[in-house]
Amino acid sequence: MARALPLGSIQLEDFEAFVGPNAEPYNTTLAARQTNKFKAGWVWLAFLAPPVWVLYRKLYGAFFAIVVFIIATMALDTYFGIETHTGTALSISLAMAGRHLVIHRAKKFIAQANERGLTGEERLAFLQGRGGVSPLAGWTAGILYVLLVALAVWVAIS
Repeated sequence: MARALPLGSIQLEDFEAFVGPNAEPYNTTLAARQTNKFKAGWVWLAFLAPPVWVLYRKLYGAFFAIVVFIIATMALDTYFGIETHTGTALSISLAMAGRHLVIHRAKKFIAQANERGLTGEERLAFLQGRGGVSPLAGWTAGILYVLLVALAVWVAIS
């Protein structure tokens, strides 16, 4: 398994190929991290609809962690009467750390591309395939998210 690269060794072309659309805010965060400055960003979609954003950005591990987190907090509330109110904290945390999650994942896959000796178009195709975005996953998750929110509102007012 590839070890993540030091931030300073990431080439901008590789990084932008991995990030895909709307790379500029991620470039700014990467540049700040390369100079050992922490730059908390803000990703509005990650704040408003965390599952939608992580699926759109192909952060499938984060999606499953969110699902487990939501199920656990619902179980605490349902079975033990413990109201956690952690949804807002989750949204804020993901909105602030979202770009850093993408950067961490980019480092991992750029290191894999290096280990495999990929160059040129083959390298870009590898990075674009592992990173980027999935509009289909984003739209599907978005529709399901809206339906679940509508159902929750309906249940709450019934």
